[in-house]
Amino acid sequence: MLFNSIQYLFLFLPLVFLGFSLLRLFGNGRVMNVFLALSSLVFYGSWAPQYLLLIGFSVCVNYLIGRTMPGAANPRPLLLLGFTVNLGLLGYFKYAQFALDNVMHVFGSSAPALNIILPIGISFFTFQQISFLVDTYRDREMRYDFADYLLFVTFFPQLIAGPIVYHREMMPQFRELPDRKTDWSMVNTGLLLIAIGLIKKVIIADRLGLWVADGYSDVDALTFWGAWKTSLAYTFQLYYDFSGYMDIALGSAKLFNIDLPWNFNSPYLSMNIQEFWQRWHITLGRFLRNYVYFPLGGNRGGLIPTCANLFLTFLIGGIWHGAGWTFVAWGAMHGAGMVVHRWYRQGGFRLPRPAAWLLTFLFVNAAWVYFRAPDFSTANGLLARMADFGPEARQLAVQAFSGGLEFSGYLAAIVLFTIQDHFYRDSHEWAAVCRPSPVIAAFYTAAFATIALVLMSANLPSEFLYFQF
Repeated sequence: MLFNSIQYLFLFLPLVFLGFSLLRLFGNGRVMNVFLALSSLVFYGSWAPQYLLLIGFSVCVNYLIGRTMPGAANPRPLLLLGFTVNLGLLGYFKYAQFALDNVMHVFGSSAPALNIILPIGISFFTFQQISFLVDTYRDREMRYDFADYLLFVTFFPQLIAGPIVYHREMMPQFRELPDRKTDWSMVNTGLLLIAIGLIKKVIIADRLGLWVADGYSDVDALTFWGAWKTSLAYTFQLYYDFSGYMDIALGSAKLFNIDLPWNFNSPYLSMNIQEFWQRWHITLGRFLRNYVYFPLGGNRGGLIPTCANLFLTFLIGGIWHGAGWTFVAWGAMHGAGMVVHRWYRQGGFRLPRPAAWLLTFLFVNAAWVYFRAPDFSTANGLLARMADFGPEARQLAVQAFSGGLEFSGYLAAIVLFTIQDHFYRDSHEWAAVCRPSPVIAAFYTAAFATIALVLMSANLPSEFLYFQF
């Protein structure tokens, strides 16, 4: 069940909200949390019912370990057991085929197909439960019952692709949920975020995706301008696809008086690569910082160990995104970028702000090529064409960027939306100032009606890009 599907928007979400509101109205207290947890399992089971056993096993094992650790004389073996279970499941489902392919390649043989289907959301709920175990090990406290823990892991707005949440920011909200009244201002904000997220995904990201797919389908045929069009289209497709997903996730959670952490803050305005990671996928960045970078040693021990820890952290982040060498290269590029930035900052150098922004954006755009490309040959070919500014490039500019009225209209709309989103108000800022009014009601009606028509005219809603990670 996709966030951008008719089933979710006009059936599942309204029914869950109605059921939750009735339970709140009739004062059923803790049953509300159980209802949300069961609804979340229905949401997850709609993808592949057989994987309900997997997430159920994962939840039960981690909960039991978390309950046992506070009273254990030596909790370290329990923590290691939790790591083994979580990383073992993730490693098998996500990396077994990749590892087997590479081992067999070394011996000059082809690997048999394991036919493993990646369970959706496994990367996110694995990281979430690892953070829970580490925090329980450090604090030696576990004051949550099973229903709250189940809801913490499976809460449907953040189950599939985040944001990656910590138990300390969610459990208090779940405990207080039965005592809260419906906050209609939060419902209004939630609807606004859902509408904005759908516009980002359905109207902008999906259209950009067509241009991206067309360019990557035949990189050898691309001109200089066509290569830049392809790479830039993916840079903005990924942003609008993922930030649109997050807007819908946060908006859906707000319908139930739950606040999820924000995940984007105009990342393409960043002046350096460190700032980019403070603005892009914020919850992943803080997870890598708190549970990878700091345990590796952080910035202790001087500049060289710090740079090594930064590089390893982002290399692990690249591997987490996918089982492929292009993801390793993407992570290594960002790790190297962080190292260069640290050396640069240590030397007291400063670039003018326009130059700093342009350099950062071009670096991020080039790295996304490896993130998107199916192999190194495709990525290297696209980057080579982006660098091939030959004498015919200027003559081909109009041809490469033309495409009739439809192309020009979409391009203008995307540019204007991007300017608004990055320079005026992003969805977070719109949500903060939005108040119920006839104008807002008219916007909701128009937005949801338009999205419904677009979805019904398509054969199937498109998946969000981060589902594959």
